[in-house]
Amino acid sequence: LEYALDYSEAATRAVVRRWPQGVFHGQATLGQDCAQRSPVVRCQLEVRDGQLTFDFSDSDSQSPSFMNSAWGASCGSALLPVISLLGDDLPINSGVLRVVHFQAQEGSIVRPAYPAAVGWGQAHPGSEIINAVSAALSACTGQWLPRMPAQALVNCCFANYRVFSLDSL
Repeated sequence: LEYALDYSEAATRAVVRRWPQGVFHGQATLGQDCAQRSPVVRCQLEVRDGQLTFDFSDSDSQSPSFMNSAWGASCGSALLPVISLLGDDLPINSGVLRVVHFQAQEGSIVRPAYPAAVGWGQAHPGSEIINAVSAALSACTGQWLPRMPAQALVNCCFANYRVFSLDSL
């Protein structure tokens, strides 16, 4: 098992080291959160020394409605565009998470404080998290990443198109 994790870490780090170092930004706006707001998910990507850090600390505060994303779901959503850039041959396991890191302020739409409702978190702000991360990654790598419409994410999640687990977030 350790070999597989070490391999994924090394392969992920090799890909990331080909990217320019620096700080890159992306954001996406949730159309509305059923509480007369249009919250914004803001992502700052730092690429440094073969490591990726996605910082969502400047994202808007949590919603009083059910459109918040639990922290684990937020990290999973943020990881999807990263995985798409790593290539098909790289095994996806927690070795990847030795290279990819996430941070956010508690009380935000991407890391709400208990007892915030998170019922729609996978779709909203899940798709906005994906789109904000995609924008930051595109700014870094120069590769265009398509926007993820929320309906596509819901269909994908509930139809079990690709299921994988990450054993540590």
